[in-house]
Amino acid sequence: MIAAVSTPEQKEHYSALIAGMPYFQAVMGTYLTLWADNPGAPLKMYLAGEAALSMWGNKAVMCGMPDDWEELTFFLRFAGIESLLCDTTPPKPWQPDTQLYRFVLGAGQQLPLAEQPDGFVRNETPSILAVSRLLFGDRESHREYFYTVACTAVNHGLGCCRTLEREGEIISTVGCYERANGEAYMSTGETIPELRGQGLGGWLIVSLANELAGQGWNVSLLCVQERCHFYRRLGFAEEGQIISYRLEKQE
Repeated sequence: MIAAVSTPEQKEHYSALIAGMPYFQAVMGTYLTLWADNPGAPLKMYLAGEAALSMWGNKAVMCGMPDDWEELTFFLRFAGIESLLCDTTPPKPWQPDTQLYRFVLGAGQQLPLAEQPDGFVRNETPSILAVSRLLFGDRESHREYFYTVACTAVNHGLGCCRTLEREGEIISTVGCYERANGEAYMSTGETIPELRGQGLGGWLIVSLANELAGQGWNVSLLCVQERCHFYRRLGFAEEGQIISYRLEKQE
């Protein structure tokens, strides 16, 4: 049976299912803290037997094993979900889509960090609206979702955003909008196209990772295979993989 998370008992069960699970404990733990009691939340949380589930837009993330995959697939299809990131292998009609690699920096550890690039200012309180425009351009629904969840996380002390700027223009950004259960998950790194390849994004990523690790967080991030060399070069340690699955369309 699939049930929306609302009661204290359901929240406790959801929390227990993600406890100690890398990536899921940070991301889904933040969702639970920020959104479980908000009926107007941009994302929804459910229990599907022994699986914790979060959904937003056409995406879902799940930790644990559902009692009934057929029931869950019908539910997700009805909700418009097209991709599922999970810690188990779902049966058909789910198909492997993207393999993501997890990189980490342990609490208290530090990566080598060069001097701050000349001519750029590191901003610790940038405009989230401006950051959303850099990240998502004219994709309005993505911008609005990011702006809502990022601002909520920052305002509740669970998120932070850093930028490198030149003459007031955001050149590069990276953020951490999910922090829970001792893990801080970094995401949404981006540098404007004309200045990529100059080490600006890498410097900003390392500076934030060191900042979070110095505060006692185990830092993590996910990337596709093509980006693994970049994070290895920065000094992050590779630690496991997570697969995103796509739901086959019905004939």
